[in-house]
Amino acid sequence: MPRIEEQVTEVLKALPPRVGEIPRAVMNRLPNQPALVEGTETWTYAQLNTVVAATQAWLLSLGV
Repeated sequence: MPRIEEQVTEVLKALPPRVGEIPRAVMNRLPNQPALVEGTETWTYAQLNTVVAATQAWLLSLGV
């Protein structure tokens, strides 16, 4: 069995370089599926991707 350090390394290698790429990748396959649910509020992957992209643009405009 691989050591935990080796397992962590493999998991990290499989992750996208930016967290914002995760909802975008899922959105391309399942845009209308629920991505976030809190109480009675639900966002689809398409909605989440829109908010992530707008937040990215806003942060870039601030020089972050």
